[in-house]
Amino acid sequence: MGRWYRQGTVDLVQGSASVAGTGTIWDTQAQVGDPFRADSHPDHWIEIDAIAADGALTLAEPWPYASETGAGYAIVRNFANTPNADLAANVAGLISKYSDLNVALGNWLTGTATGGPNGDGYYPVTIAGEEHLIPCPALIDPPATPEERVARGIYNRVTHSPAGDNVTLDLGQGSVFRLVLNAASCLLVMSNKPTEAGTAFHATVVLEQGTGGNLIDWSQIANLKWNGGVLPVLSSAQGAVDVVDLMTLDGGNSWFGFYSGQGIV
Repeated sequence: MGRWYRQGTVDLVQGSASVAGTGTIWDTQAQVGDPFRADSHPDHWIEIDAIAADGALTLAEPWPYASETGAGYAIVRNFANTPNADLAANVAGLISKYSDLNVALGNWLTGTATGGPNGDGYYPVTIAGEEHLIPCPALIDPPATPEERVARGIYNRVTHSPAGDNVTLDLGQGSVFRLVLNAASCLLVMSNKPTEAGTAFHATVVLEQGTGGNLIDWSQIANLKWNGGVLPVLSSAQGAVDVVDLMTLDGGNSWFGFYSGQGIV
């Protein structure tokens, strides 16, 4: 461990002896009597008069220069004047901090998506004297099932090829549906719609003409209203692609329909 301590930054106020540190560990890395200076005035050393916490100390005299924020600094640690009891206490304090960090990291590593102090999967970890709420691996890991992907807003694609004369759009499995139309008319039905009042949901339906000239029957989608009040006229050419977006703002009791793309080849 070097004699100079420079970790973190300091805030200095002209005329004040108080020094605030960010990312500093003064409680165990410095002591009363150690000389302090800011990088902006490397030749002016001021003795430390008191240490209140890892990020708070008091100088023996007020800071005489202009105020600084986030400034670099240095403390020369005078280990020759440190009693053995203080050294032992400092070592014990460091061991305690690392032990607490290991416990916090263990809780974070084994945490759940609904755990943590706020029940949201974020766990507290203290680094350099500052506590941070960090998402645990259960939130970071990719969702294992289509239902989890949809719940997290991930656009999971479901393909029906050929679509046949009726297709069920399972909203629990995906939010983007690709249908290859080979029947003259295909009836669309929705399942696993959001049921909570006020729940919004969006689904994209990509319609590809397999044999050409095929239609969609939208009659089973509740209270479906189209932009401009006009039912979309699908492309008829074989291989042509149309895109329709469906959105509900009330848990699936009614839907808005948008003709987003036509005749894409």
